Amino acid sequence: MFVRRFMSLVNRGSMWPLRLIILILALSLGIYGQSGKQIEPQSKSPCKDESSYDKFKDVTTVVCGIIKDPSGLNVNVIAEYQGTKLTQPTRLSFFLNYFLAREVSRPIYSDANIFYVLTDSSRMELEVSNYKVSSSIIHLEDADVKLDEKATANLLKAKTAEARWGNTELHFSSEQIEQLQDFIRRYQK
Repeated sequence: MFVRRFMSLVNRGSMWPLRLIILILALSLGIYGQSGKQIEPQSKSPCKDESSYDKFKDVTTVVCGIIKDPSGLNVNVIAEYQGTKLTQPTRLSFFLNYFLAREVSRPIYSDANIFYVLTDSSRMELEVSNYKVSSSIIHLEDADVKLDEKATANLLKAKTAEARWGNTELHFSSEQIEQLQDFIRRYQK
């Protein structure tokens, strides 16, 4: 009975069934977050690289999830290179994305143009680019942060690391620092 009613709404072009499914999936996957500062991100097991190849651009993109913060902010490190086999040069960057399974009145990170990273040996102000926001029943914000040679060198020698985007502060665990450093070594220019 419910399935027939649901399908009739979908066939009539109503968007609320699709939004309901997305909300249920988001809640069941445990990605419902809260805004504001979160200090201790969840520790993850060593990340598994996820790669994709765009045959039209002839570019391979490899993604490794470093931090999945309870606030809804995720930090991934990305490597991009020409072709299907690892070649030089490789573009390294952080991909920041924020997800809430509810609407918000205004974007959280719209004014956050800098991703601050503190290590035991350096302080870096990394420019945020390609900021995008999408909000309906769920709220998404994402941005890129390019890692230049100086930033990758500083991250490779870091023993401790913290970061801040907007008002959200993140503390990298030693395991997360090792994951990041391993990824950089594998895909560095």
